[in-house]
Amino acid sequence: MTGTMVWLIVAAIAFVGSHMLLSGTPLRGVLTRVLTEAGFIGLFSGLALATLIWLAWAYADAPYQELWIAAPWMKMVTWLIMIFAVLFAILGFATPNPTAVQAERLFSEPDTVTGILRVTRHPIFWGIGLWAIAHLISNGDLASVIFFGSLALLAFAGAASQESRKRQQLGRSWDGFEQTTSFVPFVAILAGRNKLVWNEIGLWRILLAVIAFAALVKFHELVIGVSPMPH
Repeated sequence: MTGTMVWLIVAAIAFVGSHMLLSGTPLRGVLTRVLTEAGFIGLFSGLALATLIWLAWAYADAPYQELWIAAPWMKMVTWLIMIFAVLFAILGFATPNPTAVQAERLFSEPDTVTGILRVTRHPIFWGIGLWAIAHLISNGDLASVIFFGSLALLAFAGAASQESRKRQQLGRSWDGFEQTTSFVPFVAILAGRNKLVWNEIGLWRILLAVIAFAALVKFHELVIGVSPMPH
């Protein structure tokens, strides 16, 4: 079955399904009680890595079935989306976020909502999701739709699942956080529930994102085998 589209679909189902099963169902609570929180995180991380490697391997080995040819405007859209993807991801990693694993203590600290969290409470998920969407647009084959579509689905569904779990666990602490932030970027700002403060984002984080973006462009062909530069 390896080297077939079916194998890729099975890998995609295992990747997305295992994440949602362990994080979005009562099974998480059962396993946490048996393994402790640290044990569950170890299990979850190991399974996530294993299924991601399987998915990437199945994608690299899948047959090519063209669905569309990426037009020049699609390439430009991909570049635009990638700018936001890298910004969200890097700023998210560099900003303390109470939604992160074992970071609930941040809910009790003053000024929890700062920097990129004023834009969206899930910057890393948005970074991953936008990265996947950008690559789905510029790769018009069935295997890429399955691969990058799975990553995008998991990013946004995972964020929604996390919100549901945090809402049950934290109650009023989560409600206050939710009121001053937004799932979709800039919604809380446009609604007047927050405002963008550039000083909180920090020039060093912006520079870090620029360096990361430049590195991705520079080493993309070396690592992936395909140049992202327009021809």
